[in-house]
Amino acid sequence: MPGAQVRFPGRGQAVTLVAVTPGPFWEFFFDGPGGPGKHVLAEAELGGVDLVETRSTLEFDGDPVQFRLGIEARRIEIAFAYEMAALAVSNIQPLPHQLEAVYDCFLGQPRLRFLLADDPGAGKTIMAGLYMKELMLRRAGDRVLIVTPANLRPQWIRELGERFQLDFRQLGAPDFDASATDNPWDQFDRVVVSRDFLRTDRARAAFEEAEREWDLAVIDEVHGFTISVDGKGLIKSKSERYRAAEAVARRSHRLLLMSATPHSGRDESLWALLRLLDPDAWGDRCPKKVEVPAQQFRKVSKEIMRDMSGRKLFKDRHPQRVEYEIRGDELELYEAVTDFVSNRLREIRGDRAKLMAGFALTTMQRRVASSTRAIRRTLERR
Repeated sequence: MPGAQVRFPGRGQAVTLVAVTPGPFWEFFFDGPGGPGKHVLAEAELGGVDLVETRSTLEFDGDPVQFRLGIEARRIEIAFAYEMAALAVSNIQPLPHQLEAVYDCFLGQPRLRFLLADDPGAGKTIMAGLYMKELMLRRAGDRVLIVTPANLRPQWIRELGERFQLDFRQLGAPDFDASATDNPWDQFDRVVVSRDFLRTDRARAAFEEAEREWDLAVIDEVHGFTISVDGKGLIKSKSERYRAAEAVARRSHRLLLMSATPHSGRDESLWALLRLLDPDAWGDRCPKKVEVPAQQFRKVSKEIMRDMSGRKLFKDRHPQRVEYEIRGDELELYEAVTDFVSNRLREIRGDRAKLMAGFALTTMQRRVASSTRAIRRTLERR
């Protein structure tokens, strides 16, 4: 009977009959999981055909809960068949190092706690946005917080909107003034906030009191969150920014720190950032040598970045020193500025100027080499 569900001898899967031609050898035309086909049986073999289903009409009398569970199981099964789903719905031309960061480093960790330190120009904003999009497609990133310097907030909002169709709210003092009873941190699911606003007592207290936590928090330019340690490596003091970052780390399931210069020339600077990722593992004493585990840190230099065709993204750098001799009035000005920073500035400011002398001397000598107007303006501002 056409439409019947049958199982042929020696075959495990049932198929749906389309047509049957009787004879010494019966021909069964069917439609199955592998597509349409034909099966031939001798008349003596017909007894081995197993009739599975004979109803010609569909009946909707199954258990709806079991049906929903079956559909959900199927959705989960095929959801990750193509792991780069976000690329199909994003307006970007990704680069190999960006794909490696997101799909090899980030998504491979169920609870991401990571310090991304690729060189400037690597597109760290693109990597963060692509990771956000993948989490949202997997229904694992409903609430996202971005902490960034105030001047970079518009750039974050614009790029995430244009490239990934993600709308973010710029949170600030007006949101707190407009809500007397509700906590603004609980009202919005996608937030971009200034790091200096977050460190204020008002914003941080409300952040700590919020009922809802964050699926992902991204802290940009994280080298601006600092601590100081004593001679034994113990924490001596924390900046207000760093205290705010600790609050973000505590209330975020996933944490992504971004900076092209996480070390800042001091091991304690790098250790302070690693503490945000896992305070229990890194403790409260800075080790003499900081060794960063690969699962928490990544740094790609410009020299090895390539496009999809294998071409270098940045030209090779060949630094050379060019010597020249200063004479006349220029030499007198140079020596006067050097004497001012080395001696006069210390007399004006006292002992605390010793800590600044090296940096100030280098800066002013560069201004002298730049132009007379540049050093004049610097001295006038002082």
